[in-house]
Amino acid sequence: MRRGSAPALALLAMLASGAACATGDAAPPASPEAACARLAATRTDLLGRPWETARGRLAPPARGRLRVLRPGEAATMEFDPRRLNVHLDRDGRVIRLSCG
Repeated sequence: MRRGSAPALALLAMLASGAACATGDAAPPASPEAACARLAATRTDLLGRPWETARGRLAPPARGRLRVLRPGEAATMEFDPRRLNVHLDRDGRVIRLSCG
């Protein structure tokens, strides 16, 4: 091996590994809004469960918040696409999950 070729080989290896990252093969990280929407759509197993049971099985979306909405309670109207809303019925059972 010629003297000085080791740094050139190291640079070539770095460029080759960086090229693989630039091709878009890796999925970009999900936005907080997408994380909330995915959580609301996929956690249908919580529907019909008492909130006391569902609470321990549900965490807020990434960098988001969780809000429980009971019938007749006042709720703020600002829209936050990162906030997961848990809608309960009169008996305290989960009837719907939404973002906003």
